[in-house]
Amino acid sequence: MSLRNIPPWKGQWHLPGGTVFYKERIADTVRRIALEELGASVNVGKLLGYIEYISEERERGFGYTITMVFLCSLNKTDMEPNEEASEIKIFKELPENIIDEQRVFLESIWQEIMD
Repeated sequence: MSLRNIPPWKGQWHLPGGTVFYKERIADTVRRIALEELGASVNVGKLLGYIEYISEERERGFGYTITMVFLCSLNKTDMEPNEEASEIKIFKELPENIIDEQRVFLESIWQEIMD
């Protein structure tokens, strides 16, 4: 997870995420975002589910973001945050200061990903 230092969710831990580009495959998107946001090369694994950010609708006035969540393995453990984050950390327990929708999702699958 990375500790956001820009809005939205500034000062909160979050799962890296981003936009799928035109004609980009999902697995390629996951690898690109991991490299951009974590400075890490990953192997894309199992799709764990999706998160709906319904709280965004209040801020945006229309619709909201959805996120597909994949279980990935790191090819290296030394990571470097980009300008959007101040810190990167791997947790064995969920941190207190995490985006609400991500907390709900991760709590529902925590045992599966920790095994």
